[in-house]
Amino acid sequence: MEKEPTTLGVLIVEDHMGMRKIIKTVLQALGVRVIFEAGDGAEALSILRNPSQLRTAQATAAAKQPGRLSIDIIICDWAMPKVTGIEVLEAVKKDAKLRSLPFIMLTAENTREQILLAMELGVTDYIIKPFTAATLEAKLRLLLASLEQPTFSID
Repeated sequence: MEKEPTTLGVLIVEDHMGMRKIIKTVLQALGVRVIFEAGDGAEALSILRNPSQLRTAQATAAAKQPGRLSIDIIICDWAMPKVTGIEVLEAVKKDAKLRSLPFIMLTAENTREQILLAMELGVTDYIIKPFTAATLEAKLRLLLASLEQPTFSID
């Protein structure tokens, strides 16, 4: 059964604010209401390891619906300061509570070796920059069709 976009929580991990805004706009157009943002990989790992910090104005404003918040999908850039996207992917896939989260890597890194590394680490999908909103939307729709349950809930 396809998961409804309105019930999804998405974590966008991107160091460029303009790109975060584009991704957020595409998500909102799909009906996603709960969107969390991290400006780098370190912030993303902090959010994932300490979900109580999502109980902020951002989470309250994003949720607009009662109940538990969840992160159901991670969309992450590869090249970021502090902690790279590939390091975030590796940490997520090593964590028993997080490893089943779908993980979409956004990147200009398009060598065969880099793509293979991401695949070996368990990336769900890989989008090469620059990409169009239509490409992101198509990838997200395919992913939504396969989702049934949130995998990382925030109590």
